[in-house]
Amino acid sequence: MVLNGIDIASWQSGINVGANGVAADFVIIKATGGTGYVNPDCDRAFQQAIKSGKKVAVYHYAHELGFQGTAQQEAEFFLKNVQGYIGKAILVLDWESDNKGDVAWAKAWLDHVQSKTGVKPLFYTYTAVLNSYNFSSIANADYGLWVANYGSDAPQGYSQPKPPASPYWKSTVIYQYTSNGRLNGWNGRLDLNVFYGDKKTWDAYAGIKSSSTPTPSVPTPSKPTPAPTPQAKKNGIAIDNVSKDQATKIVQRVQTNYAWTLLRDKVKAVLQPNKVYTGVIKTGTTARLNVSLARVKQELSSYQKGYIQSNIAIVDGDKPTSRIEVRNLNEKQAKWFDDHMRKMLKDILLDGQTYAEKNSYGTYDVRVKGEGFNDHDAPIVLKQIRDMGKAKDLKIDPTHIKGFKY
Repeated sequence: MVLNGIDIASWQSGINVGANGVAADFVIIKATGGTGYVNPDCDRAFQQAIKSGKKVAVYHYAHELGFQGTAQQEAEFFLKNVQGYIGKAILVLDWESDNKGDVAWAKAWLDHVQSKTGVKPLFYTYTAVLNSYNFSSIANADYGLWVANYGSDAPQGYSQPKPPASPYWKSTVIYQYTSNGRLNGWNGRLDLNVFYGDKKTWDAYAGIKSSSTPTPSVPTPSKPTPAPTPQAKKNGIAIDNVSKDQATKIVQRVQTNYAWTLLRDKVKAVLQPNKVYTGVIKTGTTARLNVSLARVKQELSSYQKGYIQSNIAIVDGDKPTSRIEVRNLNEKQAKWFDDHMRKMLKDILLDGQTYAEKNSYGTYDVRVKGEGFNDHDAPIVLKQIRDMGKAKDLKIDPTHIKGFKY
């Protein structure tokens, strides 16, 4: 026997998962993310689903952008906010953020939750991630797999397809086979899933001791007390769930229009006590340093022919703090350096900072991360990028564009 179900997050706020709502044997609900995000619609959906007799799971989104923490910090945040659900719902770790290769982090989170609850959480990710890293430690520890793999993006209803082959796991607990499910009661896309078992099997994964035991009222998850980690101090902008063409265009336009701001603290001319300027380029890695250095020398030879290139120095070239110093610039050359070199180095220095990445839904997420978005700039640029997204060849829903901290 199998069960059919959906998974939801704040994107589906207000969805009716009660007895007269969207048909489902089970509902999986996003509860928390990182160390500071709680889904405001989680408890409403949980209570509605439970009262209708549906099976329920709750998941934690690891390394939610702007709220990244250690495995233990995020596990504790999850447990604090789902304590009323433990023993009533399957617990899940959603593994698809910016630390996908840190398998030890995922294993530590799962182990911590299991040690505190006595319940083994499920591990969710998608096939491309499973094929990119070694998750044998998680599979060998008997954490069940919920995997996403979409054979088709055509609108569809429930089905019970055979799960894809996954490395390290001999079997799959839940298979998310589409992000374009269409069901009566909801006017939009839904993730559809099949659970390979019956309700008793579900209860075993949830740690429910007796299905006949009445489910007590579940408290609303507490509102998080903002406690950003040291990483979450810089401003970024996220554009989620766009096509590959939209993602490519928005990255190009953001880098072109905002190169000066994004690289304000990475490329700048600094006045020295002797009244000359030093142009500083923070490259961060040896690979970026080498490519940047070649381009700097070429631009100087083309546009500043009188400049003596022996004044160029490499500082900490083998360290994460590596930088190039273009010393002994006059005021005119310093202004040229600020304006010109930001534009010429944006593709090198913003690689990995402003980028598009395919997500588990088959669409793309764009991240704009720069050194120069201060608290004053961030809301202004956010509005400008939302306006940019309204262009005829982009047409990006402005609600998919939001600010975050990292």
